[in-house]
Amino acid sequence: MQSSEKPIDFIALLVTSFIALLGGIAKQLSDSEAQFLKRKFFSGLFISMFTGILIGFILPELDISPNWGYALSGVAGWASTEILDAAAKVIKKWIEKKGE
Repeated sequence: MQSSEKPIDFIALLVTSFIALLGGIAKQLSDSEAQFLKRKFFSGLFISMFTGILIGFILPELDISPNWGYALSGVAGWASTEILDAAAKVIKKWIEKKGE
């Protein structure tokens, strides 16, 4: 049996999560309006890395150049919580449609 699944490229996964982490750091440091809180800072970085890992898993399926993928992971790190909220809404709608 042949599988159509592509193997996981762990180096690309590390790179995308690191670039997303850098995007998260940039967002946290550029938010001059908010008071600096260690807990918020580190939770934001954790969420950015998580988003980068998700992007790293999705990239092989998109068949785009690695540079575009890395740019997407940086943007995903910057907009991490917003992306997760949007994904949750899509999944919730999908589940609701399946339940009908």
